Amino acid sequence: IVVGAVRFTRYVADPGGYLAHETPHYDAIQWMNTHLDPAQDRVGSYLRAPTYLTIPWMNLSSYYQVAISQEDLDDPDRVLAALKRQGITHLVGRADHFEEPADWLVPVYANDASLEGGTGFFRSPSTTTVRVFKLK
Repeated sequence: IVVGAVRFTRYVADPGGYLAHETPHYDAIQWMNTHLDPAQDRVGSYLRAPTYLTIPWMNLSSYYQVAISQEDLDDPDRVLAALKRQGITHLVGRADHFEEPADWLVPVYANDASLEGGTGFFRSPSTTTVRVFKLK
């Protein structure tokens, strides 16, 4: 009960700051909500559920979807066709998801200090690099 009360107090005091602090990679989500068109774009996410993303999205983990096989995601010759079949126009993920970005990925957003969000109640969340790419 105390934790809920503290979280509620933090939210009421600064809703935008609270969401930015507690929501994983809120910076990238806000960028996509501002720069992408929900009628035309669809995001393939290597991140867990991108809460507050208003653009249609698909989690690319084979644990959460069956439309794209893990074999297609792992095969550099098949992954682009598999993503396009599902209408994916952009990819979002941590830097380690894109260690060697393919030539069909165009970087459109990066933040080297994206907050992991909500990872510590009494301390600041850790940071990581997050990138958004447009598919050619």
